[in-house]
Amino acid sequence: MKSEQGELKFFATFPSKETLRLLLEWHALYEELQLEKKRMSLCTETDAIKLLDIPARKLHQYVKEGYLKRKPSGEFFKYQVIKLLFEVKQEELYQSIS
Repeated sequence: MKSEQGELKFFATFPSKETLRLLLEWHALYEELQLEKKRMSLCTETDAIKLLDIPARKLHQYVKEGYLKRKPSGEFFKYQVIKLLFEVKQEELYQSIS
């Protein structure tokens, strides 16, 4: 009986499929972020919009609020875009755990 209760407790606290999916996405983004910090590659506004999956006006809002910094050429460092996406996914992960 005790082992059955222990198993039930384990599965009751086991993360949901959604939480596991978010954790895998978060980990993959973390790895990509570390690589991009070393590369320092640039991405266009269009690429940033595609990566973040947001409308252009939202991207402009992020720039205005200081979350993203535009280079004089109009491009962004890709690591900044990935970092923003990473933070969004991290918040989703925390919400799924709570």
